[in-house]
Amino acid sequence: MTDRRRIPIRLRLPRLAADGLALLGGLYAAPVRLELPPPDPTGRTGDAHGPVMVLGFVGTLVALVRAVAPTTARARRTATPLPRAAAVVR
Repeated sequence: MTDRRRIPIRLRLPRLAADGLALLGGLYAAPVRLELPPPDPTGRTGDAHGPVMVLGFVGTLVALVRAVAPTTARARRTATPLPRAAAVVR
C-alpha cells in the first residue's frame, strides 16, 4: 500500500451525494432517450424491464466489440472479409 494522504470523509460526502444524484438522474433519463415510457414512481417497472435489459446487453456488446476492433490497416484488411464471407455462406 502506498503512503497517500487520505481525504477526510467530510470532504468526500458532498461529491458522493452529487454522484448519486447524477446516477439516479441517468437511470431516469435513459429509458426516455430510448423512447420507452419514463419510469413509473408507483413501482410498475416490470413493463420496461425486458427492453432495458436487452438494450443494455446490446450496448455493452457493441462497446466491447469497438474496444477490441482491429486498429491497424493490415488487421482491418485481413479481418474485414471474414464476416462478409460468413454472411455469404449462410
